[in-house]
Amino acid sequence: MTIFNTAIDPILIGIGKPDVIDIEVGTSGKPGPPGPEGGTPVVALPYDQWPPVNPQPNTLYLRLAP
Repeated sequence: MTIFNTAIDPILIGIGKPDVIDIEVGTSGKPGPPGPEGGTPVVALPYDQWPPVNPQPNTLYLRLAP
């Protein structure tokens, strides 16, 4: 990001050339081993049912867009 301070208002902010992401196109490799059991429970809720009625501790709640 480049920030230019001008003699008059406003300050101009610009974004330079984006970085190139080098990826290979083709089939994916062999899947890795399964991860460890446990972790944080994830619950997805419809947009109109937000906020959760009875939220549980240590749970990630996702609000689905309409």
